[in-house]
This record gives sequence, C-alpha cells and structure tokens, in this order.
Amino acid sequence: EDFKIVKAVYGTILATVKSGKFDVGDGTENYYCEAFGSSVRSMVLFSRLHSEIWPAIPQEQLVVLLENVKDALLITSSRVVPRNQEETRGIPGYADFGPNEETSVNLMFLTEFFRHAPGDTLDGYNSMQIFRATMQALFDLLIIASEDVFDMCGQALIACNGKEEFILDITTGENQLIKKCREDRKVCGTMIEVALRLLNENTGSSDVDMILLHGVLRFFEGCYENTETSDAVYTNDMNVLIDIALRECRNLEAQSDVRPKYIRVLHKIFLNSKWGDQRYRREELLKMVESFV
Repeated sequence: EDFKIVKAVYGTILATVKSGKFDVGDGTENYYCEAFGSSVRSMVLFSRLHSEIWPAIPQEQLVVLLENVKDALLITSSRVVPRNQEETRGIPGYADFGPNEETSVNLMFLTEFFRHAPGDTLDGYNSMQIFRATMQALFDLLIIASEDVFDMCGQALIACNGKEEFILDITTGENQLIKKCREDRKVCGTMIEVALRLLNENTGSSDVDMILLHGVLRFFEGCYENTETSDAVYTNDMNVLIDIALRECRNLEAQSDVRPKYIRVLHKIFLNSKWGDQRYRREELLKMVESFV
C-alpha cells in the first residue's frame, strides 16, 4: 500500500544507473546492462498493476531514469538500418541485431512514463532538454525501424500527446508532435498510421484507454489544423476517421467529455481538408449535428 517494494526496486534502478549502465570498450560497441533492463522492466510491470506508483517516486529520480532510457534508445537508433535499405552502416554483425527485448521494454517504459508521470516532472531547463532529446530519439526510431518498433514509438508519442504539460513547448506553447509532423512528412505519415490503429483499438468497446484516446484525437485535431499536415492524410484514412467519429458521437452519452473532441476533429476536417470534394457521409453528418441542437 505504501509502495515499499516499488521503492526498493527503484533503488536498484538508481544503483544501476550510478554504476554506469554502459560499458564502452573501444568506442565502437555499447553493451546494454541487463540489470538496468530488468529494473526498467519491473517499473513497467508495477506501473501496469498500480499506476499510482509514479507520484511516489521523487521527480529528480524520474528524470535520471528518463535520461538513461533515452541514451539506450539513441544507441539503438544508431545501430538500426533504415527500412528498405540493405547497407549495414559498416556495423559488424548487424544481421543479428533487430527489434530486441531491451528496446521494447524501454519503449513500454516511455509509454507508461508519459501516461502516468506527474505533470510537473519535467519542470526545469535540464529536464526539458532531456525530454526533447528523448522525443528526438523516438522520432529517429519511428522512421527507420521495423513495424513492431515504430508502432511502439508511435504509441509512446501518442501517450505523450495526451498530456499538455509534456507535449506543449514551454516557450512557444506549440504542440511538439504536430510541429515535427509539419516538418517531416515521413514522421507524419507513420504517426497517422499508428494513430488510426490506436483509434480503432480504443473505440467500440468498454475497455478503452482514455489517455491514448485523448492523445489520438488531439493528434488528428492538430493534423487538420492546416493543410501542411492534413494533405498527408490519405482520403481513405480520412473517411475511416469520419466513420469512427460518426459512430462514437452517436453512441457516447451527451455528458461525455470525449464527444466534443470528436466534433472538433470533424470541424477541422471540414475546414482544412479535401472533404468538400466528395462530402463523404454528408447526410449522416448533418443529421448528427441536428440531433445535438
């Protein structure tokens, strides 16, 4: 009840971090510390069992762990050959290196961190620098890794997008995920693919991950904020999004705080997409709006 076991496990994490999780030999190879991976894996497990553990861990310690997970992902991205490329960047033995358990656990940890860590965890200049480097590591893996890895990267980014305290730039107030999508069409296209899958998984059932659902809807609202990103959404994907929004707006209760988010997404689609060329589901959309009046 007071998370004594969790804190003991976290003490193991800190001890591992302080002792140095990487043994750098000749500068060309980096070896992941199994003890560190086991500790992170334990944190993921505890988080999924009791998400209330996050406020129980001191802020500075969470930042230390985030930084070390980020470093591990940077090493992974330096060794991954971009999709559809055969060149191995001169790394011996690359053929044996692919999506591995350590990378998966680190990405799971980031998803849990973004979902449950207190909003003030990243307060402070140093913490924000670590966070931005973590985001960049995720973006790098997103566009070069195989499907199972980029899917987990996208899920972590969507979880982050669900928390304003993390995703909004502290100086400009701009959504950092949408900004990256506007600048990089590869990132945008991959994120749209991941977001649609997560939307399908988190609608139409009683087992809905509300954090991911809010992150997905905020992502699509941002995508349709202007034509720079909305043009990256294929017409078929836009139609699927409209179908889901229609269904959910009909099924959700009037007092639901999710329904207005779907309506905002639809509003942005009408304003900043090519929906007007075909007016997909126009009659159903009109009836839905009339039912709200």
